[in-house]
Amino acid sequence: MIPRIRGLVRAALPASKRLALHNIWRHVRAFGVVRGPWLWYQLRSTPSDGRLIRVRVPGDPAPIFLRPGTSDASMFRQVFLDEEYRMPFVVRPTLIVDGGANVGLATRYFRRIYPQARVVAVEPEASNVALLRKNTAHDAQVRVVHAALWPHLTRLIIQNPDESKSTFQVGEAPPGALQDVGAVTIAQILDEAAPDEIVLLKLDVEGAEKEIFTDSTSWLERVAVIAVELHDRFKPGCSEALFAALESCRFEKYQRGENIILRRVGISWASAGLRQITEQNRKFSSGDPQGTP
Repeated sequence: MIPRIRGLVRAALPASKRLALHNIWRHVRAFGVVRGPWLWYQLRSTPSDGRLIRVRVPGDPAPIFLRPGTSDASMFRQVFLDEEYRMPFVVRPTLIVDGGANVGLATRYFRRIYPQARVVAVEPEASNVALLRKNTAHDAQVRVVHAALWPHLTRLIIQNPDESKSTFQVGEAPPGALQDVGAVTIAQILDEAAPDEIVLLKLDVEGAEKEIFTDSTSWLERVAVIAVELHDRFKPGCSEALFAALESCRFEKYQRGENIILRRVGISWASAGLRQITEQNRKFSSGDPQGTP
């Protein structure tokens, strides 16, 4: 019966309407019959200066604030509906570096799944940082750093300030540049951490991964898991830089959505609480609010 109904729907509706129904259904499954369609509608609404929408993710203790009509909507779907940062293996990180944190969606996802982990959320663009701080103000385990990840300390500028909120690219600032931003290195962040931290590095830095993996990468020895989106489409050489840096390391490679997930081989994973974390992953993926840690 169900396949027949699906066939009738396909025949009666154009592709755009079928896609809309599919997306509404995904929101219903994740957020409920009432909240799901309303959230879908809110995320599609047009921009309104200064107006934010509040989103409640099942099991999360605080609302998430988004800017309607911006790339926040597509990023929300990637993180919370597609779960592109759900690891295809069990891991219990104690420190997460969120490079290119944007407004904090991946940070919130990670804190939901890995409640034992601290997060250092790094974001260069001022309006994103403001919302990132708002979205993480309730959580003492998150430290926001208004800077860009780069292989060395310098001053940087946003090279495309008029682009989408999720596609800002950075480059080294010329002398006398206005509205520049500082750089922070991965090594600098890890030097402030305990030597036995289990580190998960997330990178969505719009092409800066080429510079990050081209320069000194001795910090790789301290990273257990990397989740990276590569941007060769507008900065050729990103993939080449990553895999050249990994030649002396042993990482297993997985693909999840737009992200490459890399897991270090030979890590002695902490065993305490692994079943609990796996169960939390399963419940959150099904939208079960009882998965709350």
